Amino acid sequence: MFNLATFTMTFTTLLLAELGDKTQLTAIALASRGNPLKVFAGCSVGFLLINLIAVVAGGIA
Repeated sequence: MFNLATFTMTFTTLLLAELGDKTQLTAIALASRGNPLKVFAGCSVGFLLINLIAVVAGGIA
């Protein structure tokens, strides 16, 4: 079952833990060359999907 509180806590924790990693540096480089809004949207969707997979997998285990 989907638990919004668990999802929000996981998303926030991972967001704070991953600040400054190579993915963020790549996003900055892409945003400097292209459309920053599209880069932000793509990164946000990707991060959301990764966290959703983690929450679902955690719920199964």
